[in-house]
Amino acid sequence: MLTRIFKAPLKIVPGPQFEPLPPTLDSRRHKRYPIVMTGSVRREPWDVVPVRTVNLSASGAALASHVTPQVGESLSVELAFMGVLPARVVRLLPHVFAVEFQVSAYRLKQLERTVKWLAGQNTATLQDGRRYERLIPTIREADLTVDWGQYRVRVIDISRSGVGIATDVTLPNGTPVELGDNHRGVVVRQFKGGVGIDLVDLLGLDLFNEEIDLRKVAAAA
Repeated sequence: MLTRIFKAPLKIVPGPQFEPLPPTLDSRRHKRYPIVMTGSVRREPWDVVPVRTVNLSASGAALASHVTPQVGESLSVELAFMGVLPARVVRLLPHVFAVEFQVSAYRLKQLERTVKWLAGQNTATLQDGRRYERLIPTIREADLTVDWGQYRVRVIDISRSGVGIATDVTLPNGTPVELGDNHRGVVVRQFKGGVGIDLVDLLGLDLFNEEIDLRKVAAAA
């Protein structure tokens, strides 16, 4: 004897709906501040790379790094005073990529307060950006590359985390730069006749000596 098995009709339960942020919360609507500070980015699966902010808002940041992710890539951004933030890459610029933080409206409000506070602080002092020994290299010439061209500048002094250069080129704070062939950094200080640059990556101990050469290889040859 066959027994007929009756099954209840399948009930489809809609998944959670994620609405895009309203225009008032869009990352481009939040005020961007020229805040320069160190941080790191974690890419899948376990790739962690150092970054420096070029500018920062409550809902996004422009980051200088030696890596170039893909637009749409998801990653985690860790910044001092802000914690670890899930983010998505939204734009690529020369030497810089822009991310949008993927956070709740409540977290966004917290970040607004934090960013406004950071904008009123000296982040270089907060992060002790000049804590490394500084030296004057034997080769004082260096090649500086920015979005609009390449310039020969003079090195004043150098540490593992930054370089002071003499130049008459106008370089506002927050300008992404490259020294030599692959030493990326961000302009963070202004002084008469030059600027201070914070490097994205610390110079290795094998490079940090008086013989360091910040000219491009082709130019130095």
